[in-house]
Amino acid sequence: MAWIITWNKDKWSEEKMQDLMDRFSSGETVVERWKFGAHKKGCIGDKVYLSRTGKHSPGLMGSGKIASKPRLEEDFADSSKNAWYVDIRFDYLARKASNPLASHKDLADLLNVPTRAFTPEKSGTSFSGNDADLEQLWDKLTGNLEPVYAGEADFNEASEYIEGAKKTVLVNRYERDPEARKKCIEHHGIQCKACGITLGLVYGQNLGRKYIHVHHIVPLNSIGKEYVVDPVEDLVPLCPNCHAMIHQVDPPMTVSSLRSEIIDSYRKLFK
Repeated sequence: MAWIITWNKDKWSEEKMQDLMDRFSSGETVVERWKFGAHKKGCIGDKVYLSRTGKHSPGLMGSGKIASKPRLEEDFADSSKNAWYVDIRFDYLARKASNPLASHKDLADLLNVPTRAFTPEKSGTSFSGNDADLEQLWDKLTGNLEPVYAGEADFNEASEYIEGAKKTVLVNRYERDPEARKKCIEHHGIQCKACGITLGLVYGQNLGRKYIHVHHIVPLNSIGKEYVVDPVEDLVPLCPNCHAMIHQVDPPMTVSSLRSEIIDSYRKLFK
């Protein structure tokens, strides 16, 4: 389930919000308590979207997930009252508090929902439109869609990981199960298995965060039939350079062979 949490600069200063955004931009993990009206329904792990309300620049400016059970605490806006709060672990925040990523009007038009879907009376109200449509659009806007590369698996939901299913559409291509890539990264992480580089540490969190190629140990074009891929055994994360080098020969090199070709002084940089 998706929820809309709100921010109004008249109740919580723009300076405080900007500080939150600056911390996120610097690479810090940002977890902040937030008012949550639907305290009986919200669950840990639910997706939330941060909406700037009010007359000036209304729009969505962040997203995250519920990271705690609801709790009753003193209301930040009125110390004589209590309010329900949850902790939000943010996975995206815009750079400027005065500049939301997308306006409520644009989002409403694209998703065919009323603008009030993003301006609930209470923070912590369920999104009234289609959750999946909002998530897909948000991922496109924030650039969180995983890049697709030759020889990689994408994303999609599945309990088995079927790869292959060869088709002919001007050139041969393969249907790939998206979940395979996700499961590979969940197990192996985003550090290159050949040289050891983690791109986020080199290029910063804005550019390098979550960026990695996924390499099929057995190339799909050598199989030519549908098969069940093991995301842990058949796929490994490689940086773009190592992924390119491994395909310089046919058949591709093994990861261990490539690792032995990398000079020791380079690999030591990332240990």
